[in-house]
Amino acid sequence: MKFLIAAITLGCAGGVPFTCCGPDRPEEKNPASILAQQDSAQSNAVSFTELAPFLQWIDEALDQNEESKIVRSQTHKADAVGQLHDIERMKETLGQRSLSEVFSSEQFPSNESDFKLGGHGGALSHVHIDFKRNEDATWSLYRIWTCR
Repeated sequence: MKFLIAAITLGCAGGVPFTCCGPDRPEEKNPASILAQQDSAQSNAVSFTELAPFLQWIDEALDQNEESKIVRSQTHKADAVGQLHDIERMKETLGQRSLSEVFSSEQFPSNESDFKLGGHGGALSHVHIDFKRNEDATWSLYRIWTCR
């Protein structure tokens, strides 16, 4: 019930309609289902040495409407309702474009521990995709979030 209330409260955040839960939504997009699968940050985390394979991975997940897979892969564990909203907003902003197209010239930095795509009115509007470098020099999806 608290997820339904949260979904109603977030109903039109920033002018973007949000319908992550309800009888017409598949179970894999239900926040309660996603939270139940988020037992540990590492259990669903994905890591990449290069950005292009990550972009292909997330494009495929978006094309197959597997937003819950993206939520579970984030190492920053927040509320599933908010995470689903931010991913839906990113998908809407992209339209027919893919992340691979939009960020084809980008690469993970060699001497940084954090990396960000999008945000502040750029190609993804105010949606940010944050990454953290792992001890083994691979990169993990930290979180996808909206600053407005």
